[in-house]
Amino acid sequence: MTLNCNGKIINFDDQKIMGILNVSDNSFYDGGNFNSIDKALSHVDKMLNDGVDIIDLGGISSKPGSKIINDKKEWNRLKKIIVQIKKNFPNIPLALDTRKSFVMKKGLENGVNIINDVSGLNFDEKSFNIIKLNNVP
Repeated sequence: MTLNCNGKIINFDDQKIMGILNVSDNSFYDGGNFNSIDKALSHVDKMLNDGVDIIDLGGISSKPGSKIINDKKEWNRLKKIIVQIKKNFPNIPLALDTRKSFVMKKGLENGVNIINDVSGLNFDEKSFNIIKLNNVP
């Protein structure tokens, strides 16, 4: 089975490994170890060398009780890193972990291939329309 991920065709006839890159200082996974461009790119390179097929990038923590930041602050954490990942690793599919339609839209405009919304598109009422209009998984 193949899936068109915002212009990137991914064959899912076999399993895929998704590597996680969090750029939040409050991440439950890595505590913000990769929130600079150089550190983020180095981590992406390491994950790709370890066999990752997809990079999942997040700019806020989704752990219970974490503070929700506004859309623009979240996007500002992500935008330069997205641009640099797409520039340095153009063939890797990039998933964006966000619950906000504004961030989804901006990410898709900058080459994101997949949206990963832990709320199931229930946090922001505009999210479903962003997914539908862009025909993105």
